[in-house]
Amino acid sequence: LHSFPTRRSSDLWPRYQNPDQSLQFLDNVSLTRGKHVIKFGGEARRGWANSIKDRYGKGRIQFKKDGVFAGATPLEDFFAGDPAAGRIFVGNSQRSPSAEWYAAFVQDDWRITPRLTMNYGLRYELPTVIKEQNDLFGNFDPSVGIVQVGKQISSPYDGNHKNFAPRLGLAWDVTGKGTTVVRAGAGIIYEMIGFNAFLAQLGVNNASTSGINVIPTANSTGVTPGGGNIVAGAVNLPGSALSWTTAGPVFPTSSASLNCNPNIITDINGVPTPGTPCDIMAVNQHLKTPYVSSWNLNIQHSFTSNLVLQVGYVGNEGTKLLSIYDINQNNPALDTLGNEQSGRPFNAKYPFLHVINYLSNSYTSNYNGLQSTLTLRSTHGLSFVAGYTWSHAMDYLSDNRGINAMDGTRPYLEYGPSDFDIRHRFTFTTTYALPGRKGFGQMLEGWQLNSIVTLQTGQPWNVMDTGDDISLTGEGSDRWDFFGNPKDFTSGPTAIPYYSGNSSSACAAKALALDGGNASGPMSTSLASFGCYMKGNSMMLPPAIGTFGTMSRNMFRDSGFRNWDLSVAKNWKLGERFTAQFRAEFFNVLNHPNFANPAGANVAYGFNDPSAGNFGCGCATPDVAAANPVVGSGGARAIQFGLKILF
Repeated sequence: LHSFPTRRSSDLWPRYQNPDQSLQFLDNVSLTRGKHVIKFGGEARRGWANSIKDRYGKGRIQFKKDGVFAGATPLEDFFAGDPAAGRIFVGNSQRSPSAEWYAAFVQDDWRITPRLTMNYGLRYELPTVIKEQNDLFGNFDPSVGIVQVGKQISSPYDGNHKNFAPRLGLAWDVTGKGTTVVRAGAGIIYEMIGFNAFLAQLGVNNASTSGINVIPTANSTGVTPGGGNIVAGAVNLPGSALSWTTAGPVFPTSSASLNCNPNIITDINGVPTPGTPCDIMAVNQHLKTPYVSSWNLNIQHSFTSNLVLQVGYVGNEGTKLLSIYDINQNNPALDTLGNEQSGRPFNAKYPFLHVINYLSNSYTSNYNGLQSTLTLRSTHGLSFVAGYTWSHAMDYLSDNRGINAMDGTRPYLEYGPSDFDIRHRFTFTTTYALPGRKGFGQMLEGWQLNSIVTLQTGQPWNVMDTGDDISLTGEGSDRWDFFGNPKDFTSGPTAIPYYSGNSSSACAAKALALDGGNASGPMSTSLASFGCYMKGNSMMLPPAIGTFGTMSRNMFRDSGFRNWDLSVAKNWKLGERFTAQFRAEFFNVLNHPNFANPAGANVAYGFNDPSAGNFGCGCATPDVAAANPVVGSGGARAIQFGLKILF
């Protein structure tokens, strides 16, 4: 085992949320006046749900003590019954959130000339602030502390009333013959922030149970002081507070023993035990609605009535996108007690708070792509669509689950290629109806071939050390130092070779050089503790303890995707009303091996952790890694037969 924590697999449950009801009303009216077609309308929507998010409701036990084990490995600590820490949810997280969204628009399609048409319009959106029917939402104000809706604040964050979204489009028939058309457009689209952004940040490292629904605000024993009436949250406990014996129970049963305040001392198993600071999630009081600005320009030309080529540029930029990072991140240089708590910025004022994951609008994204399509409509039984895209996508975060930034004091370091940044992608789909002739049993007619070819370059994968805590911040998302060519770490069917301690002379020499020849320097010390990875002429070394690595986000890529699907169909005419079709379909007809992305760009597949095993390995086909074998794409050759009756 290479330094990974052992924990109970049920620490994410119970988790329940569904939109119980959603009401939507929309209508629009169109008016034609000469060369203008004017359309206007509006929309009103209301959604509400019942939500329970008791993450750690069954408790979590960890058998790792900041890199130092009672035994040689976490597994030995497990068998020795020596847990390092625990976390359990207390209280009630059941909430009834609701929100309303309103929108209105007006647009005009203006046929300026027979060859030029302009479309322009304006949309206004008014999202209301999420609310809970009993005001059981909390937040954190750095100047005041923990606050609750209906107590110190009237809403979790301020409303947005300036969400105007203009649109503009042009279509120009260059020759007047309809053979060459130029189209251009631009516009702004606002995002609808869902309940999950506030209630279920399950991707956040170290989040307690994640959300403004479980920020404890009640002034009672066992919860964080705040002056409210929310008694809910996940409480951390030291290993000494856990009873890992057959007598049990594992966690203390007294509510007085479950608290976040280190100034409250309780007796646990005969040992005076101070409370352990809790983690919370906070929301920027001035949270804005994220939006995307998009623009495009394309030219479409018809060579014949059946053959059309379209080439276009597409660009967009996301603004005020949701971001999340720890604003109470420990500073090892100020951590005088060495407990990853005394160096936190808010520790002196709020000693009962550990991680404060802060939801705000700090992130952006951008995409630029050249997109081309060649289309042949059915000609002598043959039709096809060939598409090629050359693009580049950059962002800070590629989804709304809210994965922590590596360094909460420098979230700008997360800017890099998007998880879905595919530089080159080619697809070719074709259908060919073979010429037929009359014969016995219609065997010489009704045959058809169908084919889909997909070729694309690799997607990025990010390194995230969740087990070593080399930075001494407890964020669980450290990256290491990398030297060499990132292409050497392209993922494949095997893991990137790992070398423990100083077993690699190349890694040892590099660490020694970085230490200026001092064999006891910080890099050599880290190397001895955590080892290194090396492949080709490149190596990945752990940074000095108490620092972050220099690697950028998503600097490695997987091996890409190549696939060819083929099918053969035979049709029989059964009178005038019925047709029988037999199909033989071959998925991945060449049986070409494709390997999953180690970091799970499309799935939750995590071989991107240097503190765990199989680092950098695409150890499964994409369909298996996505828990979708056979039906998903990327698996081994699969053949299926079908018979269909059409009438």
